[in-house]
Amino acid sequence: MARVLFGDRNPCAKLPFTWYADEKQLPPIADYNIRPTEKTGGGFTNGRTYQYFHGDVSFPFGFGLSYTTFAYSNMQISSKAVTPNDTVAVTVDVQNTGIKAGAEIVQLYASAPNHDGLDRPFRQLRGFAKVNLTPGEKKTVSIPLDLSELYFYNNDGKVIYDPGEYIIELAAASDDIRLTDKITLSGARNLTLQSVSAHPGATVLYVDPDDPTDPNRPVTLTADVSAVLVDDTFLNLSGSGVQVTYNSSDPAIASVDGHGLVTGLSFGVCTITATVTYNNSTKSTSFPIVVKPTMKVINSGLAEDALSVSGLIPTDGVLHPNRIENRNHSVFFSALFGLDMRMDYLADIAVFNPVITWGYDNFDPVGNYTVTVDLPNFAGSEAYLFDMQKSSYTKIEAETVGGKVRCAYDLDKNIYLVIALPGVIGNVSLSKKVDINDARMILQYLVDKIQLSPYQLALGDTTGNGKVDINDARNVLQQLIDKIGDFPRIKFEMDY
Repeated sequence: MARVLFGDRNPCAKLPFTWYADEKQLPPIADYNIRPTEKTGGGFTNGRTYQYFHGDVSFPFGFGLSYTTFAYSNMQISSKAVTPNDTVAVTVDVQNTGIKAGAEIVQLYASAPNHDGLDRPFRQLRGFAKVNLTPGEKKTVSIPLDLSELYFYNNDGKVIYDPGEYIIELAAASDDIRLTDKITLSGARNLTLQSVSAHPGATVLYVDPDDPTDPNRPVTLTADVSAVLVDDTFLNLSGSGVQVTYNSSDPAIASVDGHGLVTGLSFGVCTITATVTYNNSTKSTSFPIVVKPTMKVINSGLAEDALSVSGLIPTDGVLHPNRIENRNHSVFFSALFGLDMRMDYLADIAVFNPVITWGYDNFDPVGNYTVTVDLPNFAGSEAYLFDMQKSSYTKIEAETVGGKVRCAYDLDKNIYLVIALPGVIGNVSLSKKVDINDARMILQYLVDKIQLSPYQLALGDTTGNGKVDINDARNVLQQLIDKIGDFPRIKFEMDY
């Protein structure tokens, strides 16, 4: 500030607002109109801003000081007969006529044919450019003027253009007009696309839910695309001359048809893109889609003899694979729903396939019990203990030992369910089915080309020997050509 006051620095900034001479000139604070409005007792208010204000100002919009002076000359407009679809270049020569180096901000204003400051503004800023000049130096400044910006709204809220003669002004401030010229505007604007947007309502789809009509587990969604034209009106996407296309970045994860219906096919993440073409203009929009498997209870697949118990257990105690015959049972529904919500925060939620639960009824644990469950096609180390009385989850720490996943947990007198999250043996690519990519990934892992997560390693252990080796790649290939059937079973062992 001191350097500016003593002339060591030359200011060049301009006011971005109008400094009114007296606040009493302004309309009441509750009057939000910038145009002058009719007063109750007659006459009009002064309006607001440099566009409509009719009173005195202390400092006008665009005002600024400098320790030097500037001269404007040789104003040129590249075209005088224009339409709203055109852009013209307005040029002017600016010279520093003072003794100090400085910068000038050249301001370009446009005034409509009927610029009375009532229905149409006195002038509107349509562009500006800053130029640095040493004493005596002259430069040519060019400012583009986009004629599509010379629009107004009518009483119906539609964009209109006033045909006729417009005054184009080059100025040092809104009240310091240096040069003027005129252009003639005629014709209408070509209605091209301004923007395209999608409002799908959801970004998560589910594969194979128990109830395809469940609004909380949608299997499809509609992209719900809308397009806005340059006149701020919506385009009828089914109208003549409109082309709408849809694309999925990975159709194996989610497909999209010609009507914008998106269907989840396999778990993963992909992007849906909608493209609209109209009147030689094209705009696109996109949104992500997450496809998740549905956590659901398998009502069969575990035989009663698949579960064995060792240790002391009360004679009236019953430990069994819980089949949950009534899937709408509120307790079990809340258990699965709660786990589903928790798993939303895990990056590999999609690898979890159907949920198998088992529990016990009507006995108070008084010691530790060892429970071994023989689960077909289970490989992995994710298990949760659900306290049915407290409706709370605890993740069970698991350790893979010799092809088994062993978990230990101390039980109190509450009622629990243990929920295991099985995957597909051999499916290290996590695509929900075994294919050639799984054999390729196992081989790449064996030669240190890629790393596999503990969960993928568990799935890749097709032989059940607790490790991934060349035999697992061989097993995958043999199954693909129907040389072998199912992979060996893996046991899930838990200590209570």
